[in-house]
Amino acid sequence: MNAIRIEIDGTPGTAFSARWTIKNDGEIQEYREPDGRVPASLRFEGSGVEGRVELLSDGQLDVTVSKNGNRSRSSTRGKGGTLHISVSNN
Repeated sequence: MNAIRIEIDGTPGTAFSARWTIKNDGEIQEYREPDGRVPASLRFEGSGVEGRVELLSDGQLDVTVSKNGNRSRSSTRGKGGTLHISVSNN
C-alpha cells in the first residue's frame, strides 16, 4: 500500500503555500498549492514524499503526514514560518 495522506490544520483560514514532490516507482510527480487555506487534505500514491509548506499569513499551521500506519506531525506559527517534510519507505 503506497497511500500518502496529508492533513493541514491549525488556525482556520490561515493562508499557506505548499510544494510536494511525490516519488513512485522511479517516477516523480510535482504538486503545487500556491494559495491554500486551512483546513486542507491531500492524498497521493507513492513510495515517498518531500514537501515545503510556508505560512503566508499569521496563525498556526499543523501538518500531519500518514503512510503505512505511521504518522509524522510538524507545526509552525507566524507569517513566514516554513516546514520541510520528507517521508519515504527507507
